[in-house]
Amino acid sequence: MNPLKYNPLKSSFSSEHIHESEVKSFVNEWLRNVNEENLSAIVNMYSRNAILLPTLSSEICVGREEIQRYFVQFLGKEELQGRFTKLYVQILDDTALASGEGVISYRNTRQKNSREVKVDFRFTFAIQKGTEGWHIINHHSSLVP
Repeated sequence: MNPLKYNPLKSSFSSEHIHESEVKSFVNEWLRNVNEENLSAIVNMYSRNAILLPTLSSEICVGREEIQRYFVQFLGKEELQGRFTKLYVQILDDTALASGEGVISYRNTRQKNSREVKVDFRFTFAIQKGTEGWHIINHHSSLVP
């Protein structure tokens, strides 16, 4: 394997075998799976020992089993819909960081008069390309202050 081509003085990231469009496509696939409430596809996008720091929970999820438990609850929200408003990519050899902001909306039916809730969030995915394709190894998402 060739050494990384990252030069911290010039802030340039590059790789001979990963392109920014691949990273964006993978992250947009994750969002599409969320919008389609495709639980198994979402969970399979995470590595077996991935870490998730979710937007709407104080729990840290480690591994696919805990990540699945979080998404069962998360995808249970009525009329759930998400979109990214900003997306930035940094590539470091076989690993990439995808960071940005987005909005998730859903209908809160717990109240007497159900209403739409909009949540502004920011995120970072650390994803790695291996022999079985891309997997999320770390995902941190939080509310925008």
